[in-house]
Amino acid sequence: MSGLVFDVLHSSSNFIFSILFYDEMYKILKRFKNRLEVTYIKEVGATYEKIVSKVILSVFILLQFLSILPKKTLANTNGSYVVVQSNQGIIAEGQTNKTNALEALDEILKSKGISYVVKDSSYGKYISEINGLKEKDLGDSSGWMYAIQRDGQYDIPWTSIDATELKNGDRLLVYFGCYPKPYLANDIKFSTLSPNKALVITFNNIGWDNSVTKIQGFNAEIDGKSVQVVENKIELPQGLKEGVHELKFYDFKEGSGIPNIVADTIKFEIKKPKFTVRVEGLLDTIVRGEVEELNALLGLEKVLNDNGISYKVAESQWGKYVEEINGLKAGKFGGYDGWMYYIKNKNKIETPMVGIDSYIPDNGDEIVVFYGDFTTTYANTIRFTQR
Repeated sequence: MSGLVFDVLHSSSNFIFSILFYDEMYKILKRFKNRLEVTYIKEVGATYEKIVSKVILSVFILLQFLSILPKKTLANTNGSYVVVQSNQGIIAEGQTNKTNALEALDEILKSKGISYVVKDSSYGKYISEINGLKEKDLGDSSGWMYAIQRDGQYDIPWTSIDATELKNGDRLLVYFGCYPKPYLANDIKFSTLSPNKALVITFNNIGWDNSVTKIQGFNAEIDGKSVQVVENKIELPQGLKEGVHELKFYDFKEGSGIPNIVADTIKFEIKKPKFTVRVEGLLDTIVRGEVEELNALLGLEKVLNDNGISYKVAESQWGKYVEEINGLKAGKFGGYDGWMYYIKNKNKIETPMVGIDSYIPDNGDEIVVFYGDFTTTYANTIRFTQR
């Protein structure tokens, strides 16, 4: 079934090309019959017809070549990743191309020489023992559980492990616990994904009844370096550099203790934020545009440059500031008037207490650059009252 579209295209193209290029195809087939005896194909005629004929025949030959490639070469071989963990640590892990969860687990455990026991129940098969750790060993409600990390989110299947199918890129987590622990960190929030900006990572678990539990008392690493977890948060005042980072968290216990969290590793990307820059002059809007840049000033400069608008940026003891845009220079009215800015995000307006070159926007921010002085106000609170 997975090859149906290709096979139909293949056979249809054969039929169509055979009709359109009968003369040329007949000679090609005859050449095959004569075991590739050297012959010459008759000139088509016009240059345009020659080019079209060669292009279409090249496509046909390519299709013929693809049709004889091994199926595994064309298939997506990303597969899934399986992690098996007891309360004391990782037992086994590895890559698999199995699409059934139980078969995937079976392949990884057997490849590591680890024994396990599967039992039947009225709900399907379940894991009763792995590597000597049996159900109820750490409490009456203790046993082997599993979850799937898919597209950055946790999926708790409502099926038995033998009836659960895996997709490419899935991460199958098989772990030992005693309800309600260990908790799945299925609600991890990042305060920002902008580079070099104060970052807070929050860990919560959302239960089947939508109750929220703060996950505390576990260890965490970012890019292989240990980070402190206070209550359910990791705070990084300096933020992280642009790029892909790896977050690892775990809480393995000695003896019979149950971990507070299911150990896992996730990747996240810190990148330039996408935001809007709007420049308001004395009479109207000068320019507005969307950019991806590291800070507000770089975003402003890009929008101005892209639209051919002149500007000047000056240095001060507090950092860089905008001195002039489109011929309108600071001090035009003889006072402390000049170019200022504020941030608008989801209809919330605020004034950062840093220079425009130091402000790192979040995705969706609107940087509003306007001309005014300390008496210039803007509507940061608007209420609509129904009458």
